[in-house]
Amino acid sequence: MTARTTIQRTTLIAAAAGLTTSIMAGSTTIDVDSGETLTQADLAAGTFDGVPFTLEPGTKFSINSGGQVEAMGTRPSPVDFNGASVALNPGSGWSLTGPTLDTVVTNLVLEVVGGSVRPLFTALDGCDVSISDGAIGSPFRLENGANLTVTGGDFGTLYLLHGATGLIDGGNINTCEVMAGAHVDVTDGDLTLLVKHVAAGGGTATVSGGKLRGLETDGATQTLLVGGEFRVEGVPVTNVDGGVPTGSVFSGTLEDGEVFITYYSGFGSGDQINAFTVDFDVVTLPSPVLTPVFVNSGMGPGSLRPDHILTLAGTGALPDAFRAAYATLNIDGGTVGDNLEVAGSELTITGGVIGNHMQLYDDMDVQMTGGTIGDDLEIWDGVNFEFNDGAIGERFSTRQGSTFTMSGGFLGNDSQATAFSTFIMTGGTIGTDFEVFANSDVQLTGGDVFDGLEVNQSATLTVPAGVTVGAQALVRGTLTVDGGDIGDELMAGNHGLVHIVGGTVGEDCIALDNGEVRVSGGVVGNDLTVDNFGHITVDGGEVGKRFYVRNLGTAEISGGVIGTDFHAKSGSIVDISGGTFDRRFDAKSFSIVTISGGTFGPDFDAFEDSEITWLGSGFALDGAPISFSGIGDTVTITQRDVTLTGTLEDGTPLSTFLGSDMQSSDDSYSVDAILKVTLTSAPQPGDADGDGDVDFDDLNLVLANWGGAGPDGDVDMDGDVDFEDLNLVLSGWNA
Repeated sequence: MTARTTIQRTTLIAAAAGLTTSIMAGSTTIDVDSGETLTQADLAAGTFDGVPFTLEPGTKFSINSGGQVEAMGTRPSPVDFNGASVALNPGSGWSLTGPTLDTVVTNLVLEVVGGSVRPLFTALDGCDVSISDGAIGSPFRLENGANLTVTGGDFGTLYLLHGATGLIDGGNINTCEVMAGAHVDVTDGDLTLLVKHVAAGGGTATVSGGKLRGLETDGATQTLLVGGEFRVEGVPVTNVDGGVPTGSVFSGTLEDGEVFITYYSGFGSGDQINAFTVDFDVVTLPSPVLTPVFVNSGMGPGSLRPDHILTLAGTGALPDAFRAAYATLNIDGGTVGDNLEVAGSELTITGGVIGNHMQLYDDMDVQMTGGTIGDDLEIWDGVNFEFNDGAIGERFSTRQGSTFTMSGGFLGNDSQATAFSTFIMTGGTIGTDFEVFANSDVQLTGGDVFDGLEVNQSATLTVPAGVTVGAQALVRGTLTVDGGDIGDELMAGNHGLVHIVGGTVGEDCIALDNGEVRVSGGVVGNDLTVDNFGHITVDGGEVGKRFYVRNLGTAEISGGVIGTDFHAKSGSIVDISGGTFDRRFDAKSFSIVTISGGTFGPDFDAFEDSEITWLGSGFALDGAPISFSGIGDTVTITQRDVTLTGTLEDGTPLSTFLGSDMQSSDDSYSVDAILKVTLTSAPQPGDADGDGDVDFDDLNLVLANWGGAGPDGDVDMDGDVDFEDLNLVLSGWNA
């Protein structure tokens, strides 16, 4: 459809009398229809689609469905409408196209009854804006005395500043910021109100109604709350001249009967009420309904005032942003919208469906035995939440001073136990990516935790018998496995510690980035790995196949049972003072291995450029003693294809063939490997078995090998077992 000029009856009469339409100003309407765009060039030319107009009061641009106004003007050079008006009708838009994203205008009468306004719209002096419907982009700004009336529509962030004024009597506004001498009256609507102070001055506000989702007041601003039942932490107050302390609930009932709740947790969160920024205008409130209210069908009230009782059941419903302050709320069925906030109340949930973004504050008890709660539930200081059954959605979090006790039900993914909160689980199931923060008290005695558990730096968690944790757990704090079961890919990183004293841990457990895995008991699956400055300690328990110590990783092994295939990789450092190793021990190139105890199965291999050092006493090659200058002396062994014997520091006999054939399935030592023995103590005379004492075991070892060539029973290591060996045993008896 082309643009048309509608001439009112008075204009036609004037034209018939020989007058021009410009004399009868205010009679022109320009329609911008589907597919058409009103541009800044059109305004400058004074013509649209061939039809002339004058920018003056009474000239109206009607933007119809599918039509639009382009982005126009800049802050140095706004577009002056000279009192003309623009009506955005359903399906139309402003700033959907244009040379810039910004629109900056003056002297415009803007009426938005539908459609959309793109972000970065600024109305300056002389502008009068009314919005009853439509989608308003963020930010939407009014400055320099511009005036705004809102009765509907959906906003992102609305700014009033530099003397602008506003009346909010409806609509949904995510954030309304009032600053620099601007003022707003709030009588209805759904919004978060920020009354701010900037270099150019502070804003003011009067609030008598509406759904106040949040309130924040800077110093040197002033907000008047019209209503009653004002409380801080449940205690009635006549003023908040000293501000509202951090971690405290401030609540009240506005003149229209709607309850508001604010809570400032600190750390830059919203709802901060500064000293001398809020005044009360106490008025008579709607008469309270003190008898219990039952909502079995239809929509219930918007809030629940102090000392009131409400039960939701059947097909009843409560709206978004429902508020209950110091009351009793029973949810046995029905539905509750998003953004439910409850403070200091008794809350019982036995059924029904509650939406997302639920917040619970101040000393209150919550019992949940059924029903569902959506995502982003937060419980704050003083809340004691007992969860016995039902379902809670994703991103649940316990906050400082709260206690959550879980004995059943399902808790969604990405839940958190944050600092100084208590989280107790005796049953039920937690979804993936459960996160434990430092200074939280998390007690698990039963139930299941899905994959992706995260124990943050300085946090502690114990997994006892009866608790199952899924795969891919990440530990930056301390995790103790004391009888429970942990899935595959458990990781200790960034100075985290995993201590396994019982239970089971799956495959691919790893320590890296200064993390440590300590095995003192229990069973660890295959492919235990330490890498990149990680550390592993094994002093008990059982480790599966393929134990890897990789680049810059370290391992200390003093006990336990190690499965087949231990690999000390390039750049690793391994210290072994005990434990039992199954077959195939590989010391790869540029690894450093020190052995002072433990027992080793067949196929011990030292590759070129690896370094192996045995610590003990009584070392010999093919029975020929190795000479030392004294205790602490180290001798490098260059011979190959000979047998090294001795007694390790823990008393374990050592016997290994230094075979040079690296393809052999027997012990093999590259000619380019560095092999050392260090004398750590003088042999005990008569100690034939090298266990540190002389007793019947030594006597029996000599007698069993009598007449042989040794080395077993050859105490004096002279190549035979005879009376000299027997005499050494008898002379050292019980030593």
